[in-house]
Amino acid sequence: MNKYDSALVGSLLSADGHIQVTDFKEADLILVNTCSVREHAEKRALGRIAYLSGVKKRRPQVLVGVIGCMAARYKQELLELNPRINFVVGPQDFHSIPEIVRE
Repeated sequence: MNKYDSALVGSLLSADGHIQVTDFKEADLILVNTCSVREHAEKRALGRIAYLSGVKKRRPQVLVGVIGCMAARYKQELLELNPRINFVVGPQDFHSIPEIVRE
């Protein structure tokens, strides 16, 4: 499911003119696609989000978004936990990501 969701969001962003890079250090937008099926997956996602907070601290212009089912479930908590997150979007709102990124 995450691979499908990632491909869907990638195609939406590509259609909006964004180009995918292989090294996140070159990215202007970094998305963490989350899953809340297992507790281990949630802990890994939280670890990645915390790591990206450090990236954002060094490069404040980078947009960091958290997407997926865990994002939908914990939206407010994620934003409160890490104020460097720019946006949190659940699967039902993936279509809005290009617009959010443009703002």
